Amino acid sequence: RKFYQSEDALVTGIKAILAEEFSKELSAKIKNAHRRRQQKQSGLNITREMFGWNKTGKDEFEVNPQEAVYFSMACQLVEAGCGFRKISNVLYDAGARSKSGKRISEVQWRNMLRSPRAYGTVILHRKEYDFIRKEKKELPKEEWVVIDNALPALISFEYYERIQALLDTRAKRT
Repeated sequence: RKFYQSEDALVTGIKAILAEEFSKELSAKIKNAHRRRQQKQSGLNITREMFGWNKTGKDEFEVNPQEAVYFSMACQLVEAGCGFRKISNVLYDAGARSKSGKRISEVQWRNMLRSPRAYGTVILHRKEYDFIRKEKKELPKEEWVVIDNALPALISFEYYERIQALLDTRAKRT
């Protein structure tokens, strides 16, 4: 049952400024530690589930055999000239589902087929959150952290390149 006083607004404002500065410093420390860990390649820090692999331990993955079959089917459909919508529909009818049991969209199939994870390479540090501007920014390729053989391959590098060439020619045609 205290009445509002002008000093309260001043104290609250100062506390808010201090809390914001603390948050910025903490964010910078975490970001730097994360970047150092990536550059030393001492940890992938992949937190979300990935289609095609099962996480067995910290930075340890194994190929999910059923999902690998679906991925191979998607590659075969690309070779047959199918688009991503057709791939999504055919594989949904064949039983392909995301880790949460939902339909895998054509955009997700495109991203998976275009990802170098298919042949075991993981690219980290592509984007960074700018705390001051409050936005994510794309980083130049020179700053990316590329880790070869970080995952067991779903397909060979040569087959991956062939699929990419097919996708590139199709993209230029449209």
